[in-house]
Amino acid sequence: MITGTLGASLPDLPQVQGIERMGEISKVVLQRIRKVGILNGVTDPLLKASWTPLLTASDSTKIICTPEIWEPAMTAGAMASQTGPEGIAYNMGREATTFTGNLTDQPQTTVITPLKSCQSESMGVYIIDQFGIIWCKVDNVSAPTKYMPIPIQSFFVGDLTAGVLNTSNKNSMSWSFAPNWSDNLVGIKPTDFDAKADLFKPVEV
Repeated sequence: MITGTLGASLPDLPQVQGIERMGEISKVVLQRIRKVGILNGVTDPLLKASWTPLLTASDSTKIICTPEIWEPAMTAGAMASQTGPEGIAYNMGREATTFTGNLTDQPQTTVITPLKSCQSESMGVYIIDQFGIIWCKVDNVSAPTKYMPIPIQSFFVGDLTAGVLNTSNKNSMSWSFAPNWSDNLVGIKPTDFDAKADLFKPVEV
């Protein structure tokens, strides 16, 4: 059953100015969740200078950016329930959110095989949407001091599905977000680079 600390009153709900919307997922940046017990993150995701050392790192802070993801689909976790007296469903929490997509016409040896090696890692993702917004977790929504990857579980990259006439080759990609994954989630628009085009090691550009 859902538990938590109850306040003296209900929490504040400020008047919303405008809207917040995550666009279709275009790519993700992968990073290990921790380095020697310390949570990984990005100092200032607005600036390319904060990402460049991570792209070229040789330790657990390193990041890699996937190719463009085709046919992305996300299914939010449903309520995990238990039937109680009089048939009433009791809220026991929420299930994981699942993500699926395809990597299309990608080299198997230089792209797919390295990504498969990440399946045994404890990883998170920074989401890059169709508008070039980077979505990540923060330590404090009101005054962030650290921007961190969103933890994922059951990361999977499938084997090649060969195409036929008028059909691309595909490798499936999927993972699960733990319940409450979107709490403390923020979207950031970089100021001096294009997140969809520029998050690759300099030698690869």
